[in-house]
Amino acid sequence: MDFTGSMKTPQKRGEEGERGREPGTAAEALIIFATLPRPGDVKKRLAREIGGQPAATVYNDLALHTFRIGQEALETGWSVNLFYDPKVKEEEVREWVRREFHFAAERGGEPGERIHYAFDYTFHRRAGKAIIISSDIPGLEFSLLEEAAEKLDTGDVVIGPASDGGCYLIGMKPPTKGIFRGLPWGTSNVFREASERVHRLGLKQSNLPRLSDVDTAEAYRSYLLKKMKSQRESR
Repeated sequence: MDFTGSMKTPQKRGEEGERGREPGTAAEALIIFATLPRPGDVKKRLAREIGGQPAATVYNDLALHTFRIGQEALETGWSVNLFYDPKVKEEEVREWVRREFHFAAERGGEPGERIHYAFDYTFHRRAGKAIIISSDIPGLEFSLLEEAAEKLDTGDVVIGPASDGGCYLIGMKPPTKGIFRGLPWGTSNVFREASERVHRLGLKQSNLPRLSDVDTAEAYRSYLLKKMKSQRESR
């Protein structure tokens, strides 16, 4: 990948400073993809069932939950890279997120290309492990990120399968090998085909518990019920 204009040239070993890493980086890195919660731009599948504004509100709620996880990672010593749509202004994204993450514009067309670029970018910043998470998983907690990082101590890839056949988390150590390019994103076969690719490459994969996203009206109703229950219990 070409990092021209976005990153400094890596220093040679021994010239990297006291901790051996560029400022703002860490051995474990969290990658978040986030889009401004505008009706029509997010949760398009859900929007067709419940409307654009309610879908955008759900996305915003779940993204803010994801940012809180990112903050917990940051306070635990991880670096956090947030990738945003290059068609929007970084200042708008920063104003929405309100966290001291590292911000970078996405590159690539289909999701696999953007994932590949995000991993390469993050490893270029000296991360030894990188974990990408979806920004729309209500059941995701920081403890799962810690579990994923531990699994990477003895493995090459860790995946969190989503209930619809996709993936809510992908963790790797370098190099990326382009595993996730060209997968059938948006279908129920993503997790299965990704796992097959990892196996063909002779890499060791570990899996996390299956979690649900909020992409259908049924999942939306379940999400609202759990949210209301949690609010009642917290009073």
